[in-house]
Amino acid sequence: MISLPFSCFALAAIWYLSNLRKNLAHLAATDLLTGLNNRRAFMAAAEKATAQKRGVLMMIDLDHFKKINDSYGHAVGDECLQVIADVLREQVRATDVVGRLVGEEFGIFLTDAPIDEAREIGERICAGAELSLANTDRVVNITASVGAAEMPEDDDLESALTLADMAMYQAKAAGRARVVFWEKGVTARACAEA
Repeated sequence: MISLPFSCFALAAIWYLSNLRKNLAHLAATDLLTGLNNRRAFMAAAEKATAQKRGVLMMIDLDHFKKINDSYGHAVGDECLQVIADVLREQVRATDVVGRLVGEEFGIFLTDAPIDEAREIGERICAGAELSLANTDRVVNITASVGAAEMPEDDDLESALTLADMAMYQAKAAGRARVVFWEKGVTARACAEA
């Protein structure tokens, strides 16, 4: 008679601890502001994806983000990060990996994406979004500079990340709000030209 209540209690405790462990694992892998993968989870998921398939690695950096924070405050800056996270979610496919790497930098691994499709996705991302400020008629335009590198079969994720990062800085140097693919003849292409 005593063993039945104890068994029920033990099963309930096991179920509760199992759910708690799952929730903690999810929290440990998630950027709390954007809901995207954090850097560690992004790198792990992208590494796993690259082991199975080739793809395109993208680095995304918001343009003039410090100016947005200085002009409107960090709360508006946080809203901008959330808006761009939504843009990234809308642009990727179910098989792709997205994450917030640090500050206003994001990463995407496009699994098995042809270069033309990856370029289109990058161009839509660099166009950014608008954020209407609450209780005002002001709008903040958010654009992004995107650097991309194709993942060759024999390359590692860190090397591709370095190439995508260099391409992103080329996009910024070329005027921002554009996508640059790391190639032998790197060229910048503004979103307005697309």
